[in-house]
Amino acid sequence: FVAAPVTATCGQAFVIRSVSPVVTLGGGRVLQPTPQRIARRNVAAFDWITALAESESLRRCEAAIRAYRDPGWTPLDLCRDAGVDEAKATVAIRSLQRDGRVVALPGEHDRGALLHAKVVDAWEDRLMDAVRRHHATHRLEPGMPAPEIPEAAGLRGREDLAALLLSRLIEAGHLVRRGNLLAYPSFEPGLTDRETDIYNALVQQIKAGGYAPPLQEELARDPSMISPGVDLGALLRLAVARAELIHLGKGIYLSTRAELTLRDTVITALATHESGMTVSEIRQLLNTSRKFAVPLCEYLDRAGVTRRHGDRRKLITSRPTAPVSPSASEPSPGS
Repeated sequence: FVAAPVTATCGQAFVIRSVSPVVTLGGGRVLQPTPQRIARRNVAAFDWITALAESESLRRCEAAIRAYRDPGWTPLDLCRDAGVDEAKATVAIRSLQRDGRVVALPGEHDRGALLHAKVVDAWEDRLMDAVRRHHATHRLEPGMPAPEIPEAAGLRGREDLAALLLSRLIEAGHLVRRGNLLAYPSFEPGLTDRETDIYNALVQQIKAGGYAPPLQEELARDPSMISPGVDLGALLRLAVARAELIHLGKGIYLSTRAELTLRDTVITALATHESGMTVSEIRQLLNTSRKFAVPLCEYLDRAGVTRRHGDRRKLITSRPTAPVSPSASEPSPGS
């Protein structure tokens, strides 16, 4: 151990001496000024670390970049870690980009977020494997929720990097986006015959319910929906992902057609009510009960169609807006 922290650069010579007695114990040259722990069996890592001892500056620069696991480094970091000046670092970065050995991810800086191609490949393999494992254990779900992927892939705390890499995978066609889910392009939920029957029945019941559909808990008590090994919640999530149903929250689902009609009906009515409408008036308009009128109004608030002013809802926009999830915002108390 040294008596105080020191700053080192790649290639810098050092001598180790004992304090008492004053004896030279050894010496050498610094390879990695900011080393990371390397597993003993990671032979490839030892190979690129030894490249830091080579005389060719381009090789040292590539080896130093290979050690960066995050894209926040700068050419000045490369000066320290490869033992080159800023001009050589800049030339090396450009050369490695041209050869495809350094990849530029979209970023805030003009040069983008740079990582070695092998690091990008390794991170993308982890992301793909996380989605593959999800498919294997959630066969009824059409994809994996995007916010869950970084942690499952070992990228917790690196969500911004994960988002950039997932965008690359989608652009390359390795993954597809299904709403807020990501999936392999070839993956489709596999329903058994019994699950298919229950799926069709629950979607039909909710469609027939209009603005007063059966709640999830009511469907779960329906004898025709009960079957060993059948996950009713998973079937409802599948119907949402297939755009057959819209989840309003609190166990309430509407058919996609009913949701569109809901918007049109309320927008048309509010366009002639400048002072807005109360929940009771909207309830009468929709010919439903307060049990459903309140969550329907809350949903329209979240969707940006209406805004609550006291006990009245006023129109925000007459333009169509996309369906929103129940987690988009919390309902206002006493709605």
